[in-house]
Amino acid sequence: AFLENVIALERERIKKMADIVELADFFFRAPSYKPELLIWKKSTKKEVAEVLALVADALAAIPTDAFTAAHATDACAPLAERFGNGTVYWPLRVALSGKEFSPGPLEIAQVLGKEKTLARVAEARAQLGI
Repeated sequence: AFLENVIALERERIKKMADIVELADFFFRAPSYKPELLIWKKSTKKEVAEVLALVADALAAIPTDAFTAAHATDACAPLAERFGNGTVYWPLRVALSGKEFSPGPLEIAQVLGKEKTLARVAEARAQLGI
């Protein structure tokens, strides 16, 4: 089921099967990226760390058996309204995928599951050194 979900999420971006190795590698191992990639436009490391902490709290409140992109969207929407979409979703995308271009972060979160999602967000915050 996990592999089917990965393929379904990446289907539109895959031109040939070999593409899946590069496009979806982050589903199978923790991503590697420079901490600066987490920073959205004019945000500071401190702001990103604070927003990621709020995102983690919002996602942690979702019951594990209801951890879907739809529920994650509902949980993160107030933060996106408060701080802006890019400020919330960009660092989350990078924390989960390690990439500038990927499926949406909440869809990635659904496939990864709650535990891995929260672990990757915590690791991203640690990488910021704040």
